[in-house]
Amino acid sequence: MKRYLQRKLTQLEQRLPVPQVVLLPGDLFFCQSVEIPAGTQEADVAGFARLQLEAGAPFPVESLAWGYVRHVRTRALVYAATHERLEKAGLEDLGPAWQALPGFIALCDTASAGPRLRFASTGRAISALFFNAGESVPYKVLSRPLPPGEDAETAPKLLAARDTLHKSLGASAPQAEPGLWRVDGAEADGRDKVRFRVVRIEPSGAVLDRALEPVLGGQALWDADVRGRSFAAQTQRQRRQSLYIWAAFAAACTAVLLLVLSQFVLWGTRAYTRHMRSVEDARRPQVMLLESKLNFANNLESVTEREMKPFAMLASAASIKPPEIHFDRIQTSGWNVMRLEGKAGRAEQINQYIDRLRETSFVQDVRNVRSESRAGQTTFDFEVVFNRLGELAPLTPRPAEDVAQQATPTPPPPQSPPPPMPTTPAIIVGEPEEAMGVDEELPVYPQFEMPENPEPDPYYRPNPEDTFGPYGPPPEEAVDPEFYDYEEDFEQ
Repeated sequence: MKRYLQRKLTQLEQRLPVPQVVLLPGDLFFCQSVEIPAGTQEADVAGFARLQLEAGAPFPVESLAWGYVRHVRTRALVYAATHERLEKAGLEDLGPAWQALPGFIALCDTASAGPRLRFASTGRAISALFFNAGESVPYKVLSRPLPPGEDAETAPKLLAARDTLHKSLGASAPQAEPGLWRVDGAEADGRDKVRFRVVRIEPSGAVLDRALEPVLGGQALWDADVRGRSFAAQTQRQRRQSLYIWAAFAAACTAVLLLVLSQFVLWGTRAYTRHMRSVEDARRPQVMLLESKLNFANNLESVTEREMKPFAMLASAASIKPPEIHFDRIQTSGWNVMRLEGKAGRAEQINQYIDRLRETSFVQDVRNVRSESRAGQTTFDFEVVFNRLGELAPLTPRPAEDVAQQATPTPPPPQSPPPPMPTTPAIIVGEPEEAMGVDEELPVYPQFEMPENPEPDPYYRPNPEDTFGPYGPPPEEAVDPEFYDYEEDFEQ
């Protein structure tokens, strides 16, 4: 993915306009060598070169397109051209150019052991560059325009122009290199770097395939630009901003591509998830069958390996159970846990039974004890955790005294007799002894006799609350209102 993004960005950069580096003919410039004082700061070199140019140039600096190249900090070559000469050469609009440089600075590359004279063809001009021993910047540059004609830049024409210029220098010129160098152009290599294309033409007219590619970059590149220091500062700031914008754009494109790729990955993941769910749903019955078989096998293994013996556990728990306790439900969970539910007469019997279980050697613990007493009966529910039991064997008979003690029911605690109920006197008809069937004397109340043919009350109306009927209540003098109870009398 990273290589794909890099390839796409490279293709996009190739489609952008190529930065154009303009190489100006050397015959448009006049040059001056300047000695830089020792101790001059780096930021002060440009100002010092401007002062030297103002002192030696016959034109105001504002009307000049100038720049300089320097050898370390000892000396600099300052060159300048008037805007008028640039306009006559058709080079007045240099603003859109990536860099604007004189062509002869392409040979400011390496130092030599002794003084030398080099010839270079730059555009439609030929230049002679004078170097001191051990220096890479010429101390003097002389340039002449090439003869007019379409074949002026061919190898024979350039060699003829080189010989003419060499002869005009006189015998005082240093030893010249044979042949000459032809500057074929320059291209931007990065943000602040220019790479020159230079080929060698031998005296025989042969053009060597080996090319010299000197590089000029950094602050030295802007010092050599002829468009001025203010233009250089403004252009550098704009290029930094453009670089930041381009980097942000590249980062945004990368983020968008990553988002698109992640979206495709998400779609693929969802599709794969749906497929796997469908496969899972299709295989669910088989998986459930396998799980049930596995659970059955695990249960068998648990019974086999751990020797689960529910009957032995039940027999062990019942061997010490009092007869007053009855089991209603028995359930096993795991290989050594049994749940007992039942009834007992009192809660004390259940507590004694639990204590007995905990004291035995085959019980590990009794837990989750719950009991509830209601209507003279106690229900219980607890779990018994057993230790590993041996083979089921006949139980060892207990001593006779324990059996007798267990067989003998525990007498219930004495209960206080209920309070005596108050006796309610009733109406006695006839002899008290004959009516009650007892010999004790009962209080005798006044008696009344019912007439044979009583006359009904003519004003009587049936009333559900009336318990006496149409004949009305008995006479008040026949009963004792303190003891008489009408409802009880009529219920009897």
